[in-house]
Amino acid sequence: MTLHLLFTSQSSTLNSLKRTIGEQDAIMFVGDGVYALAGWEGTQTCYYRATDCHQRGLPELATATAIDDTRWVELCLQFPRTLSWKAS
Repeated sequence: MTLHLLFTSQSSTLNSLKRTIGEQDAIMFVGDGVYALAGWEGTQTCYYRATDCHQRGLPELATATAIDDTRWVELCLQFPRTLSWKAS
């Protein structure tokens, strides 16, 4: 079980993530990664940092769970591994 932290909406990074992510993994959309949230088609549990959506003028989506920084830390502690995805 891995928590994937997506910090970008760049298509090459998204394609790499899609090839790597497992069914029991979760993904968190952070920073500019929230732009990719609306188009995400995976079946994994999804989270996003609510502050990042608000700062970018994006609406909250029912397909993922909005969280704050405290919950983000809790998720990082809950999952045995975290993997960060940034623009390549």
